[in-house]
Amino acid sequence: VFCKGSNPHTITEVTLPMNGLSGSIPDEIGLLVEVTSIGLWQNEAITGSIPDTIKNLVDLEVININNCQLSGTIPPMGDLKEL
Repeated sequence: VFCKGSNPHTITEVTLPMNGLSGSIPDEIGLLVEVTSIGLWQNEAITGSIPDTIKNLVDLEVININNCQLSGTIPPMGDLKEL
C-alpha cells in the first residue's frame, strides 16, 4: 500500500498479489478516491463480483485481478478516463 507524499491517509496504490486473500472486494474500495493502481492478482480465493463503487475511483489507471475467482459483469466505469 502506497500513500501520497507524507499523508498516510491518502492511498494511491494497493498492491497485494499472491497473498492468499479470500472473500469479496468490499464496497468500501470506492472510498479510495485517489488510488491509481490496484493489484490483487494471484489471489485465487477472492470471489464475488467487482463492486459498483469502483466507478468512484476516477484516478484509477491500472487494475490487475488476474487469477481471482470473480464472477459477473464488469460494472459501468463512469468517468475512469485513464483506465
